[in-house]
Formats: sequence, structure tokens, C-alpha cells
Amino acid sequence: MVLVTYPPAATRFFDAALGMSTDLFQRHWMELVFQGQDATPPKAIAVQSELNRFVAEHLGALAFIDISAVDQSVKVVTIDGRAPADAAYRLR
Repeated sequence: MVLVTYPPAATRFFDAALGMSTDLFQRHWMELVFQGQDATPPKAIAVQSELNRFVAEHLGALAFIDISAVDQSVKVVTIDGRAPADAAYRLR
């Protein structure tokens, strides 16, 4: 699996879904690497169309993006069984 971030949406995702600041998230990945774990930090892609294309072309790629950027090339993953249209969706 390849984890991909879209920097304009990443901060909100880290906070809402993970309860972490961007700095804490980055430190988490560095700690995993320094502990010798097989952990590859997320790949950042700053252009939305490139991110969608990357996810569509790489089987198993997972990205967190702004819902307004979702198109037919990518699928939306639910969080706690809730889709973005659900009022209780955590990333609002």
C-alpha cells in the first residue's frame, strides 16, 4: 500500500481522523523509521489532478483529499462505516 497526502487537506485529516498535528504526524513516521520498522512515510502530491491520477494508477494507493476533488477515477473510503454524505462523518 502507498499512502499519499494532499497537503492542503492533510492538516484537517490529521486533526479530525488521527487527533494529530502535522508535526506530530511527521514525528510519528520518523520514530517508526528510526525504530527500524518497515514504514514508508506518505508521498505528498500538491496538485489535485496528479494525486487522483496517482491513486487511480497504483493499486492499493490510499490518499486523503478534499471531497470536492473526488471524481470517477478514485473511490471514497468510509471512516467508521460512514461516508462523506453522512452527517456524522468525522472529516467535516
